[in-house]
Amino acid sequence: MQYRNKTAAVYMRAFGVGIANELNSVPAIRFNEEWVVDGIGQGFNGSSLHTTVENPSEAFNLLNLETGEVVGSATYNDVVIMISSLYYYLADKRDNPPETEVIEVPEEMTKDVTDEGTDEGNN
Repeated sequence: MQYRNKTAAVYMRAFGVGIANELNSVPAIRFNEEWVVDGIGQGFNGSSLHTTVENPSEAFNLLNLETGEVVGSATYNDVVIMISSLYYYLADKRDNPPETEVIEVPEEMTKDVTDEGTDEGNN
């Protein structure tokens, strides 16, 4: 007999995703998976599901992650295009940051504060 036996939900989830986009090859996606015991909040016994695509135009359902409801569809090729576009966007944002706005400060505000309050000639 087990002391304080409790029932817990056990499920598998993907905790990481890797995308290989080698030159002259079809992009591949790897999902790193783990078993999770609900209530403990810790994953166990990770595995890896490596996928390659034979038909880039095959459609799959897009799900609302909270309800599981189907909200649309996409293809593997759509995902590759979105990830590639995100990379180009982020790289461009990094390499071409917005110019800093130059604000002109009135001359009276640039007065050297170290000159204020000195007792020159009062020694």
